[in-house]
Amino acid sequence: MINIQETTTRLKSIFNNVCKIFNEYHKKMAIDTINELFSKLSSNQTTIMVCGEFKRGKSTFINALLDIPLCPTDEHIATSTVSIIKYGEKHKVTRFYDTENGVKEEEIEYEQIKQYAKGSNLEIDNTVMLVIEVPCARLKNGLTIIDTPGVGGLNPRHRFLTLSAISKTDTIFYMVSVGEPMTTIELDFLKTDILPKSKAYKVILNRVDELEDDEIEEAINDCKKKVCSYCDVDNIDVIPVSAYLWQEYNQSHDKIDGEASCHKLIEKAIDEICYTYRLSLLQVLKKTLVDELQSILSIIKNEIANLSAPNSDKIKEIIASREKLQSMLYGLQNDGSEIKKQVSLVLKEAHANVLSEITKSSVLLSSEKLDDILNDDRAVEDDGAKWVLDEINKNIQNLIDNIDEEINFAFEDSLEIIQKDLNIDQYSFNGQMVANLKGRERKDGEVTCGMVRQVLPGLSVGGIGWGIASATGGFFSSLGTALTGTALGSLSVGLGSLISTVALPVGIVAGAAFIWQSLRCEKNARRIAEMRQRLAPRISLLTNEIQTYVNARFEEFNTAITDYFEGTAKELNAQMVDLQENYKKCQQDSLAIANRRKELESKLQVLNTALVQAKVLLSNSFH
Repeated sequence: MINIQETTTRLKSIFNNVCKIFNEYHKKMAIDTINELFSKLSSNQTTIMVCGEFKRGKSTFINALLDIPLCPTDEHIATSTVSIIKYGEKHKVTRFYDTENGVKEEEIEYEQIKQYAKGSNLEIDNTVMLVIEVPCARLKNGLTIIDTPGVGGLNPRHRFLTLSAISKTDTIFYMVSVGEPMTTIELDFLKTDILPKSKAYKVILNRVDELEDDEIEEAINDCKKKVCSYCDVDNIDVIPVSAYLWQEYNQSHDKIDGEASCHKLIEKAIDEICYTYRLSLLQVLKKTLVDELQSILSIIKNEIANLSAPNSDKIKEIIASREKLQSMLYGLQNDGSEIKKQVSLVLKEAHANVLSEITKSSVLLSSEKLDDILNDDRAVEDDGAKWVLDEINKNIQNLIDNIDEEINFAFEDSLEIIQKDLNIDQYSFNGQMVANLKGRERKDGEVTCGMVRQVLPGLSVGGIGWGIASATGGFFSSLGTALTGTALGSLSVGLGSLISTVALPVGIVAGAAFIWQSLRCEKNARRIAEMRQRLAPRISLLTNEIQTYVNARFEEFNTAITDYFEGTAKELNAQMVDLQENYKKCQQDSLAIANRRKELESKLQVLNTALVQAKVLLSNSFH
């Protein structure tokens, strides 16, 4: 097993030895990127989300894990908010809640957690998230736990709150119970929302205290078989646990309870998760450092080659390189350049198409489709409320999916244009986009609260809550991975951070449930008329807010590209200055050239040594 701390220290030493050279060759953005990775490694931050069907023991499991009666448990009332639990020197709870003026926050007493974590949306006063800081030893080394609402209830708000946290989680613990056979709802959520969207996941089989010892392994195998068959995967980790006996063990320290609870398997899994996450950061750090070392080595070798024969041919090469840089600078700095025209055209057309799609779909949903739904015979049956909710939710989801697809294509086309036209060769600028966007990074609480807070302010009608869902971050993260080591790789990774999740306002669905409940004793015709009267203006209001969000998103994307172009242009200008200096040196006498060559060869030796040392790290289990 690789010693993370020791390897980090050695990489830090290698980087410190070459940092001065990085500065000399205008690698400020690369330095910022590498320092940010060192910062993440030192913080040891790892996030685990606990989710699953309601009443599977998620809150009890978290209480046992932390050995603190933190998450309220109730036999009848389900968890209704996302709770982010992290380390703090003292108890502190911050509540994020929806108001008519947008999402706001306030600090509440530790004893008020239950008041705002469980119950209906009205009972918890429109709370969407709690950020809880506790002086817990388990969390002190950077572990963060996220408690989520159940995903299988009638309230779609719970599902979307859970979905909102997936993309910001390093590992998911999906809770199932031996006392409840896995339902189709559980398997569908695992297959559709966890497996394709999460970085890592494990199934936690709770309440094994209800089984005999020889039945536990059978239950694990049965769970694996169902999941692998239904989700079409070869294998999946299933970890048994008894959260109840774990809590008992925390109080009594009885060895029998401890062994029966299987808590050591959970603790081992968490240790492995934290180790794997930090190892992945190390691997990214090593690759970034190696790429940048190779980039500077290429520049120095090219300069040495020019110095070795200061003749007319070499001078012509320098002039050609200068002309190439000038051409790239024109594309970066001139609004009339072809690359800027192409990117602008793609984004303008996509922007117009998205707004048109929103308007068209909203009109249909608030008129013809709404009439079709409310006039359908199924709307007035015994389970009509649920059917109406499902139909409206499907239409909203389809609208959001269409918007996401259109925006994704536009951003992908823009990146392809930039990648094609800005072929910088050895003058690469890895990590620039990360530095450009550094100031826009959100705090943990703001990220998890997602677009409820940042994108849809002021949209809370009558206390109806809003949900959020992941949409585009994964696309840009995967694109960044594919282009690692290039200018576009850095741009894509940066945009994966900037263009995070799409706001999926489902207040309209929650509102429908509220209105339906209030009119349940009225005649069907009146109920339908009232539903139409109340839903139509909310759909219109929702359309305006989605349009506002789409406009903001395109504006942020344009700003990000502008920042990237400006940063790249600055570094290219610096390279131009260096190239001019090389041009002059090529015309100097042999002594000056010899001195310059000696200086460059000295740097070459330092960089080559650092490159060899960096490549060796993480290459085997002894480093």
